[in-house]
Order: sequence, then C-alpha cells, then structure tokens
Amino acid sequence: MKMIANRSAGFTIVETIIVTVIIGILVAVAIPNFRYVREKTMAAEGVQILESIRRAQWSYYYDDGGTQTFADDLADLEVEIPTPENFDAINDTHIDAATAPSGVVANVRRSTGLFRLYISADGDIYCSGGGDTCCKIGYCDGPPS
Repeated sequence: MKMIANRSAGFTIVETIIVTVIIGILVAVAIPNFRYVREKTMAAEGVQILESIRRAQWSYYYDDGGTQTFADDLADLEVEIPTPENFDAINDTHIDAATAPSGVVANVRRSTGLFRLYISADGDIYCSGGGDTCCKIGYCDGPPS
C-alpha cells in the first residue's frame, strides 16, 4: 500500500486573513445596532414608569369627586414610583394634567440619551429628542400637540 505524503496541518496566512476580515466586517455591522438594542432595553424602564402613572391618572380621573380631570401633582396620584436607574427622577414636572383623555398625561426624560418619552391617556407612547434614537428604539412619533 502506498502512503500519502504527510502535509502539515494548519491554516495558510491567506485563509487566516480572510477569516479576520470577515469577523471585522461582522463586528463593524453589529456594534452600532447593539447600542440601540441596549437603549431600547433601558427605555423599557421608562415605559413601565409611564404606564404606572397613566393607570394612576385614570384612577384619579374617575375617583376625584366626579370632576373627571387628570392630576397635575404626583402626590395626588397615590402611586409610588421608585427612583429610575436610566431616567431622571420623577417629580411634578413629569405629570401633565391632560385636558382631554387623548392628551399626554406623563413623561420621563433620559438625560444621558437626550430623549423624552411621553404617554397619552389612551396608552400611546411617543418620543422626542435623541435624533434617530427614538425611531431605532421604536417610538418615531413625537408627542401630540
């Protein structure tokens, strides 16, 4: 039986360079998208806070002695909002007494991302500021006028 010549195992320099270039291209594409995925994850905290305030606003709307108005003071809402990790602390400036049930009832500001999330009484989430960040995290529209 004839023996096959033993070739040394391993990769050539050309193969190694090609793999390195392909990995570099994949990383260059993935890193910018990762930033927005991370930002969207952080925005979920703001959405949760807004939803809590919205529910409390509706409770106030129906329980406020029949006046059917939204609160403009956080203390009136009887809701406890923990200090956010990714947004500015919530205070009365974040509560909006909407004049109509379709208006904005609360907002939160992400100072490091330079955008603000709003929630309307009917549950629509809006984003303003932040350039293309708002669209990349899924909230392209600004708040209603």
